[in-house]
Amino acid sequence: MSFTAKQRRALKAKLDSRAVKERQQCGQTVRYIEGWYAIAEANRVFGPEGWDRETVSVRCVWEGAQHGRASCAYIAQVRIRVRAGAIVVCRDGHGTGFATGATPGEAHELALKEAETDATKRALVTFGNPFGLCLYDKEQRQIRAPRRRRKRVAWLLHSPKGAVVESFADPTQWCSAVRRALERCSSAAEASAFWNQHGSLMTALAAVPELTTERGDHFADLLKALFSKRLQELQQPRTAAVVPWPRRVRDKAHLRSVAQQPCLVCGRTPAQAHHLKFIEPRGLGLKPGDDLAVPLCRIHHRALHDHGDEPSWWQQHKIEPLPEAERLWQTSRAPAGATDEVGPETVLSPRESELRIEEFLKPQSDGAG
Repeated sequence: MSFTAKQRRALKAKLDSRAVKERQQCGQTVRYIEGWYAIAEANRVFGPEGWDRETVSVRCVWEGAQHGRASCAYIAQVRIRVRAGAIVVCRDGHGTGFATGATPGEAHELALKEAETDATKRALVTFGNPFGLCLYDKEQRQIRAPRRRRKRVAWLLHSPKGAVVESFADPTQWCSAVRRALERCSSAAEASAFWNQHGSLMTALAAVPELTTERGDHFADLLKALFSKRLQELQQPRTAAVVPWPRRVRDKAHLRSVAQQPCLVCGRTPAQAHHLKFIEPRGLGLKPGDDLAVPLCRIHHRALHDHGDEPSWWQQHKIEPLPEAERLWQTSRAPAGATDEVGPETVLSPRESELRIEEFLKPQSDGAG
């Protein structure tokens, strides 16, 4: 038995650049790791009970005085034993230490510790990169570069005049607020001023790679496209104050009847009445007519809403929903009391238009389509 898979991965991992220190020696820059770090890595990789250190020999090779202080030099041999399952791996290392002190005893103690620490690092280095093996590579390819910390962004929503309206911790919530604000702009000048107030945040948003839809579209690109479209709409002259609305039939009894039918996809009962949104033009805050309702179970109802592209979702399931909706409507027929929610032409006040926009921007509930 040898090292575990986790230990082998740790021994092959790159050395953290934050653990690498530098010093000047003989006119050259020397890179090294500190002794405490090497011992801490041995405890992490092998476990505190999985290894031990033995000082095999030490020898004072020089003793004298420098600048009136006691000085000495030592060499030491240290043996590292690592228990890898049923076997013991032994590695020896030799190191040197030089020190000066106020007294001979202090100089000998410091020099001996330095020699033992140097020998310990030389013995551990043979096990892999975490102990400094990669420092012998001139190209330093096995040293992990420091991670760049992403600058924290304050996602603030400004008014066209520059005042802070709201603050968000999540950039996705900020994107939703920007979308709603663009929809509420009443003039091209107001939309342009609002967009210019958020130029720096749009740049920061584009630098976040994970903010993409399932189709791979980045949120920043979608907001830019929405601004261009909204600006084009606001620059077009208004030709009429009367807003034509398609007639939308409402019949609660028919919806209850549809909900009792089996799901068109899997056949589960009871189901929920889903309105086919791609048949009629969408109105602000309005659902399609109840005559365009088909039964879907809760699971497939939610799956359709999450997919977003309703025509392609029906094509994937090889289902033609419109004939089924017409069949169910012909079967139940709306009672005589059924009414139209909106007439053929309705003149909306500015306040009524704003309320309909707010209702349109609200997320759809889990209820009937």
